Amino acid sequence: AKVGDRHDTAHHGADRGIGMCFDDAALHEHLTVAENLDSAALARHEPPDRRTARVNSLAATLGLSTLLSRKPATLSAGERRRTAVGRAFIRSPDLVLLDEPFANLDRGNRFTVRQMVRELQRSTGAMAIMVTHDPTDALAIADDMLVLINGRARAHGPAVDIAARPIDIEVAQLVDDLGMHALELHGDAAPAGCSISSEFLANARTAANSAHLLLGLRPWQIRAGVPQKPAISVDARIIAHEPAGLFTDVIATRADGRALRARLPAREAQELPTTGVARFHIHEEDIHIFAAPWPGRRIR
Repeated sequence: AKVGDRHDTAHHGADRGIGMCFDDAALHEHLTVAENLDSAALARHEPPDRRTARVNSLAATLGLSTLLSRKPATLSAGERRRTAVGRAFIRSPDLVLLDEPFANLDRGNRFTVRQMVRELQRSTGAMAIMVTHDPTDALAIADDMLVLINGRARAHGPAVDIAARPIDIEVAQLVDDLGMHALELHGDAAPAGCSISSEFLANARTAANSAHLLLGLRPWQIRAGVPQKPAISVDARIIAHEPAGLFTDVIATRADGRALRARLPAREAQELPTTGVARFHIHEEDIHIFAAPWPGRRIR
């Protein structure tokens, strides 16, 4: 393995300039918070006063100053995670490996620890590699993203680009926390319960040079009602409302039995009957076009 201009496998572990944060925090249960933070720097044989100053400075950044004498068993999940993150960065490493660093954290702690990781990464200048199954965490932290599916690299590039223009539908379903619906088109027939603009369909087939298409629909871009010129309209039977603060996820079943999720403004969702059939639509500019077969190849 090469980090920067050196091959780190040729160096002793203590000299490799690599920090590690494990998915279960992996704190030393017999040590205090201060000793856990300091443990990553012990092998460098720095003077005790320098190590103490470094621990105190990092603890202040992480909000751990009042907890330095505590043992891990007395800490909350968020406090344990902050200690583990601090230990990974305390040596100002060249590379930090973060394995599910926000696992098992509630919403508030997740936001706080994410912010701390960003601040530590920027202040130390370390390159960070994070493994996560949560697309929200990945997009909040990452500059570049590598998407693995079945152990193989499927997409790699700037995180914002992969999220905005996923290479196929499986990638889209992984990098968006609401996923992506797929409509499969064969010939001239639209899926049951769907109406597709003939002009849009002709343009999509021309772009793909095929009559076999996959159309990707993101739940947060689906709207209810009948606009003047929708590219796609879908009739679906509503089965549930899932409130999400200012928005509500409306869960429905399409005519072919497949689920449809639409994230709507809460007031708009309240107007839809819980057990009735509603019409949903999506505009042309919000539709992702892929050449079939599954999982598709991005056309537009």
